[in-house]
Amino acid sequence: MSLGGWCPRLGALATAILLLSSKAAGQTRPDKVEPIMTGPVLPPSLVPEKPAYLRLGLGLERFGNASRNSDYLLAVSGIYRYRSLGPNASFLAKPNIGTASYETSRFLLGLGMRGYAQLLGTEFSCGIGVLGELRFEDHFWLLQATPFELSAVVYRRRTFEVELTVGMRVVMAGKLIDSFLLDPNGFHSEDAQLGLDRARHDDRARGFIRLIFSRRLD
Repeated sequence: MSLGGWCPRLGALATAILLLSSKAAGQTRPDKVEPIMTGPVLPPSLVPEKPAYLRLGLGLERFGNASRNSDYLLAVSGIYRYRSLGPNASFLAKPNIGTASYETSRFLLGLGMRGYAQLLGTEFSCGIGVLGELRFEDHFWLLQATPFELSAVVYRRRTFEVELTVGMRVVMAGKLIDSFLLDPNGFHSEDAQLGLDRARHDDRARGFIRLIFSRRLD
């Protein structure tokens, strides 16, 4: 067959292919386009706060009288904020750099409740609580109440806060640790008994000041 006879056939085939491809393209649906929200963004002050969130922090506490029986304690705190209320827990320990055992340590574990309010552009909170303390260095344990503590947020940037707290604790109960398993320093120690009596009577009420660096976890 000559070249002139193939040309009409090739043209008809190309035309059929173009018609079929255009028909198939017309039947295919375009991909779904996700809607994109445009417009001004509200400032953080107008965005409603979440009613509940968790805040974890680390800090340092000075506990005791200014002239005697004053210790610096490392503090770990956790607060579950629900609107203006905040149940909280704290763990404190006396750092003993270079000490390889627990015989000269102090450990404190507390639970409490706070109420929050805004005043003059600063967030304040007032709370109460209860605290248990193990004093291996003094060979006794104590149960203490926190009749009040007052806190203020002194610095805030986004989810980061610095909080200053002052308060008072009152000893409600205490007893010697007469167990070599818990306290290998002594057993029925007269000096430890004198220290316990002093803590339960002479130094029953003691103040504290605490600085906590915390971050909000949504």
